[in-house]
Amino acid sequence: MREALTILACALIALLTAALVGPWLVDWSAHRAFVEARLSRALGASVTTRGAIDIKLLPTPFLALDGFDLESAAATVHAGATRFEMAVMPLLRGELRFYDASIDAPEATQRRGGGGAPIVADASIERARVTNARLRVLDAGGAPIAALDGVDLDGEVASLLGPYKGNGVVRHGGGAIPIHFAAGALEAARMRIKFVAEESAATPRVELDGALILDTPEHPAFEGQAIVSGAAPSPWRVAGPLRLEEAGARMERLDARFGPDEATIPLQGSASVDVGAAPRARLALEARQIDLDRLLVNPLFAGARARLADAATRAPLPIEVSLTTPAALLGGETLADVSARLRVAPGARPGVEAALR
Repeated sequence: MREALTILACALIALLTAALVGPWLVDWSAHRAFVEARLSRALGASVTTRGAIDIKLLPTPFLALDGFDLESAAATVHAGATRFEMAVMPLLRGELRFYDASIDAPEATQRRGGGGAPIVADASIERARVTNARLRVLDAGGAPIAALDGVDLDGEVASLLGPYKGNGVVRHGGGAIPIHFAAGALEAARMRIKFVAEESAATPRVELDGALILDTPEHPAFEGQAIVSGAAPSPWRVAGPLRLEEAGARMERLDARFGPDEATIPLQGSASVDVGAAPRARLALEARQIDLDRLLVNPLFAGARARLADAATRAPLPIEVSLTTPAALLGGETLADVSARLRVAPGARPGVEAALR
């Protein structure tokens, strides 16, 4: 018995030594095709690696890359230094299951009208950390439509097809915007999502609760409820059903509140943003009655002229805001059928029109 235990101990030591020393003796960069094939299978898209490849089994199995490129029909990802820590038992079966992933400086690009089938992924990641990411959306001709830089994410990814949840930071206008997100598993081309971007000095708080629609993966859309709110210069809130797609966004039945509770201004209306050949944003509001005496002293409208001038210089596209009411109170008098229209365009002076009866 003692001899058997000694032989078993020696065999175990030999195995551990091989696991510890063996990977150091292998030039994994020479086995690039094998590594790329396994990653492509796990991530559900074509993967090519850049630079050195390092694999170790002890004390924790991990795969480290100087960089990699992932390409599917609708999107591409170019990433810098990456480290995947792998689960042991699936690895013994020749499968890659990641319980921790760190990706530096990835650039993800989605092209409108890219066509093709959705990613079918076989990867799960207990924890994923992404630092200094850049996200871009291009039109069919390759021209940029939207971009986000300096994005950090920390989350749990049960599968690339969901569910997942996490937090992060988006850098914008010299500041950092905390974000929180969660999504369910993709079912029947629908993925339930919740997203919150906290208010910052330059941006309002944004809440989305709805579904990501992937009937055609190259033309994703969102349908659900949206709430946009802010605290400065006076509390305000806009809420309603939202449809967000490549062509723009629509809120057909929105409710808006401007000002503190004791002096709030309730409004209803619709909003739209078009990003096609003629980009434009429109906001149409109406109220049953407006007390102009109270409105003019509302903190929200203090310094409005200066803010309008500033908005005109920074407006990324033409914006039109209209307000109508059948009755407005001013100086003790009632004015009927009052309407006002504001137009702001990049590089142009704001235009204001008003009519009353």
